[in-house]
Amino acid sequence: MSGTMIFFLLIIYVVTSIWVWCDAADKNGKHLGAIWGLIAFSTFPFAFIVYLFVRNASIPQ
Repeated sequence: MSGTMIFFLLIIYVVTSIWVWCDAADKNGKHLGAIWGLIAFSTFPFAFIVYLFVRNASIPQ
């Protein structure tokens, strides 16, 4: 792989992890957002795909 392609994959990896963190924090609070962000960061791209499916599920209060 060329260095440019690796750089763009790294950017996509970081940006999607930050987006998951911010989106989950807005919807469910800071703590759950941080957990989703860490999961998305550590198991990319699987957790990102899972998050896209469960992001609109409501959590009972």
